[in-house]
Parts: sequence; C-alpha cells; structure tokens
Amino acid sequence: MKNVILWLFVVSLSSFTAVAPSGNFDFVGKWTGKDDAGVTGGFIFDKEGYITMTKGDDTMGGKDFVIEGNRGSMKYTIDQSAKPIKLDIIMEANGRTKKALLIIKIVDKNTIVVAGDMNSIRPKAITKDNSITLTRQ
Repeated sequence: MKNVILWLFVVSLSSFTAVAPSGNFDFVGKWTGKDDAGVTGGFIFDKEGYITMTKGDDTMGGKDFVIEGNRGSMKYTIDQSAKPIKLDIIMEANGRTKKALLIIKIVDKNTIVVAGDMNSIRPKAITKDNSITLTRQ
C-alpha cells in the first residue's frame, strides 16, 4: 500500500513540474511583462504565424501595419526542437526583410522568458541583461 501511495505522489508531483514536451507548447495568445524601466510590453502570437509587438501604448506588427509610411507584416517561427528554443521574428516592409533572432525558455504553461540582443545575433544564453519574463494573458 505504501508503494501505491508513493507512486501516486510521484505521478502527481511530476504533473505539476513538467512543461509541455518539446514541439507541443502553444505560444498562441498575448504575453506581457515589464522591462527594466517598468514599461509593459510583449508579444501577441496568432495562429496564422503573425506576431504583434507591444510596448506601452504602442503596437507594431501583425498581418498588416504601417511603418515609416510603408505597409508591412511581421511573422514568427519557433523551433521547439532547438535547445534553447529559437524564436525568429521576420518583418517585411518596403521590399526589405529584417530578422530578430531570439531564444525562449519555458518556465511553465503561462510563463516564458525571451532573450535577444539588438545586433541581429541570436544569444547563446538567457541573462538578466538580455531577457524579459512574459506571462500569458
């Protein structure tokens, strides 16, 4: 009987600590957090592969937006098989394409940490200086 109780405890404990298996985590939805200056920002991932970035009251991205007088779109790809998980944000506007190369750590089903630098080079690790913690809204 003790073995059964111990087994049930271990199984129930593992369900609280486990994160979705690689490739199955659902990022779709709105994710927000505060930067070092206390400004709220984040991402909205949609099912079609478009992403909108938010910072304070400003938004940029999605399927169709205007930047510097030009129409553009912003998409994302996520490689959950990579360690760490790779997030690429691809902005197309005025016939040009720019990419932001980020990494993601899944903390739990409602919390992720996103890291990136402004130099178009994917970071190798998440640090306090290059990351923001986002929660699902």
